[in-house]
Amino acid sequence: MKAARCLALLMALLILAGCASQASPAVVTPAPEATAEPEQTPDLIIEATACPHPAWENGRCTGCGALCPHPGHDPETRICSACGEIVPHSFLMGFCRRCGVEPQFETERVPRELFEPCAHAGKVLMLSYKTADYRSGPHGETLEPIEKQMAVYLPYGYDPAERYDVLILLHGMGGSENYWLVEPQDYAFPSRDMVYTTDLLDNMIDSAACRPMIVAAPTFYRNSLRPNDYQYVPDRDIFARELRETILPTLARTFSTYAVDGSQLSITQAREHFAFAGLSQGSIYVYTSILPDCLSCFAWFGAFSGSDGNMGALAEKLNTPPEREWPIDLFYNGAGTRDGFCGLQKNQYQTLVSRAATLIDGENAYFHEYEGLAHVYAAWSLGLYNFLPLLFSMS
Repeated sequence: MKAARCLALLMALLILAGCASQASPAVVTPAPEATAEPEQTPDLIIEATACPHPAWENGRCTGCGALCPHPGHDPETRICSACGEIVPHSFLMGFCRRCGVEPQFETERVPRELFEPCAHAGKVLMLSYKTADYRSGPHGETLEPIEKQMAVYLPYGYDPAERYDVLILLHGMGGSENYWLVEPQDYAFPSRDMVYTTDLLDNMIDSAACRPMIVAAPTFYRNSLRPNDYQYVPDRDIFARELRETILPTLARTFSTYAVDGSQLSITQAREHFAFAGLSQGSIYVYTSILPDCLSCFAWFGAFSGSDGNMGALAEKLNTPPEREWPIDLFYNGAGTRDGFCGLQKNQYQTLVSRAATLIDGENAYFHEYEGLAHVYAAWSLGLYNFLPLLFSMS
């Protein structure tokens, strides 16, 4: 996988050099208060130093300012042996490289206490942006740009001087950009026990169960909050293009991410810091649009309750350059045993993993069945819960 990463970076430099994003300036609508657009700052580089590191504060040496490399931590408390901070497990190879433990997956339901309000709560704001209408008019003419919006979660303590990983979360059929981060959902349908995904994010980040990250929830519908405008067949390709050319560059230019300037090249160079996951129709998009068409932008993928397409053709594409050169760090799948999509998704997952050289079951690819769950939020939130601790496990 290390060799593949080197090849991936080389391909990025050769293929995408000089590419510029076509994204238009975005407008952030705060909820509840305004957040200034941050200035980009250079990456912090940890180098060998003669400093004896006499003490650490917030994971940084009080003597020289270097970030702690977190050489090891306690398997249960996750307290770093060097600086004393709680740091997440690093599961990139299927086990934590700091302490050796394997990830523990839940297969029934997210613990209810993780949906309780957290003292250290992140912030959700609406980001308005303009995207090209990639469809043609009835006579082949270019259509006017479209005004859209996406919900964006910023973790507690978001600091423009730091850089953040980014997770894109996509809704399902009939949902909108509000589904994941704004609207309450039923914890155990049809119980009417309403919970918020943002509370789950807050609690998992606060306990270092996963890394602090920016989470963005766009929509695949042509117009925000206008599902009747959705055209099923062409929009798979259209959304993938919008994602590459508008959504990711807009996020990179508005917030502090590892893509330093929002260009296609900077996004490709930072693809290890970008993840994509979706539920139902959004999960189908992982198979039909994101894996085949956006590998240069993402290294981490989650598919919750949905799959589709020709797995032989997809595997062949993944096995052929340039896609073959982009390492897939994680391909997580999950569905409820009472979900009508479960059998198909499991079969297609197994077919794809058996044929794609870049996917290894149990190492960077997983399929989990959630006992007794149907096509409901309880299953999708459980997929997210299992997915988050595996993300961005590079240090």
